Amino acid sequence: MAPRPSMPRLLVLGAGLGLVPRIRAARAAGFFCIVADDLPVPHGFVVADAALQVRPDDVAALRKGVAALGGVDAVLGTNEATALAAAQLGRALGLRGAAEPEIVAQGLDKLAQRQAWQRRAPEYHVPHRLLRGPEELPGLAAALGGFPLVLKPQRSTGGSRGVSLVEGEAGLAEAYAFAATSGLPGSAVLAEAALPGPQFSCETLLRDGVAHCVAVGRKVKSPPPARVDLAVVYDRDADQWRAEAARMVGALCAALGFRDGATHTEFAATPAGLRPIELAMRCGGGLTPDLAGRVGGVDPFLAEARRACSLPETLPPPAAPIAAEACFRFLLFPPGQALRAEIPEGLRQEQGVVAAEIFLAGDGRIAPLRWTSQRSGWIGLAQPPEASPGVVARSEALAARLRLHYADGSAHPPLPCGAAAAGPAEPARHHPAA
Repeated sequence: MAPRPSMPRLLVLGAGLGLVPRIRAARAAGFFCIVADDLPVPHGFVVADAALQVRPDDVAALRKGVAALGGVDAVLGTNEATALAAAQLGRALGLRGAAEPEIVAQGLDKLAQRQAWQRRAPEYHVPHRLLRGPEELPGLAAALGGFPLVLKPQRSTGGSRGVSLVEGEAGLAEAYAFAATSGLPGSAVLAEAALPGPQFSCETLLRDGVAHCVAVGRKVKSPPPARVDLAVVYDRDADQWRAEAARMVGALCAALGFRDGATHTEFAATPAGLRPIELAMRCGGGLTPDLAGRVGGVDPFLAEARRACSLPETLPPPAAPIAAEACFRFLLFPPGQALRAEIPEGLRQEQGVVAAEIFLAGDGRIAPLRWTSQRSGWIGLAQPPEASPGVVARSEALAARLRLHYADGSAHPPLPCGAAAAGPAEPARHHPAA
């Protein structure tokens, strides 16, 4: 397809199966969509207008490829490493919508984030300590206020790699080793107090320093020591935190010097108020923008693409009721050697189903869950808030119809994710302002 002169040219860094909905949405919204990746099976290449078979964080190779294709108007990253590459490439190309690489680099450095918040947004400070070696583990819990603790790489590519929730002394050494071997080269280990209370994520658009929260989702987490999302539920209960989350994200981004762009922020509603867990200077991954767009009325990925291309955009109204409830339900299957996936015919076409996919690694091996890329697929569902059954119950019913077939002749549905058992989040004693 040759782009029409009026079509903005968007480069998306990443072409995995999980990005196919983003690429399709961008094309449907009128962008000429170029994707870049070096995956053995780059699913996004099939649905894009053009492709570059280069590593999505190789700025020099990307620059050459973009020049060969006639240039782009904007570059968007899809994880922490490619968000930084997008900023670097955008600045090198002189794109007006590009972020400053020095600011975006803080998204890769959890210590830099926390130090900035401690200095410039102290109301959101979370006790933490940088560990240079395992010899610093004795006395760590006492220094941070006791167990439970969270250990993670100081610098990582995201996806919960190296992250552990530690509930006692016996788990410290293993958690330290996991964090130390899972980060970027040269990364130290960061320890911090585990935050009490329900956990959430919010999708926010920053415009001239003002935070516009699109949607808030309640997280269902895997059992310790892993800290992987099993589901994210965007319902009216989670939406009660939208205004306060916007204030927090605005303060956190101001502390980082980040004024224009998209953020995916994880936080806990503690008895003392909202406290940050992570802040990424990019849209949430996978189906998050699709679902958030249905809930809050604005697809944050497309809004960010329009901002980066200097196109007019619509921002989410601050107090409007949510347009839909949604569930991003991840699929986990029993460990073993899988052969093939089975998704019933017609399931993807049912009312409200945004997507249903089962992902299998090339070798078919299903490993015990420890980080996000080990999940085996997802279901995304959005429906009116008043619909019955509710979005969680329907997601579970849909998941129960899927099967994974194994080499031993068995077939299994996804494991329960606990979203229904988790129930609605209890408001913290520090209730959000109306």
